[in-house]
Amino acid sequence: MKYVIEIPKCFALDHGQRDLPTGQCLKVLARTIRYRCTAPELREWLSDAEHYSDCAGRGWDFEGALGMQSSARGTVKRITKLFIERDISREGPIAD
Repeated sequence: MKYVIEIPKCFALDHGQRDLPTGQCLKVLARTIRYRCTAPELREWLSDAEHYSDCAGRGWDFEGALGMQSSARGTVKRITKLFIERDISREGPIAD
């Protein structure tokens, strides 16, 4: 089964540039990018977003670190909400 989700653009672009699984890009909007994803792809998004959602104390000094943190937090919220609404388990395989 596939699910449609909008990921905040800042985090989506970074995630994609690192060649991580994203699912199928459906549409680039002003502030988000819409994807069609499998549950394993959503779990990959969530795992990555949770890592970047707390940059405090990690010594991140690259430009835009706080913007990335905010975008990652938004991603966590969106995916968590979708998991609850669609009864998708957080447990399970992550996309390769």
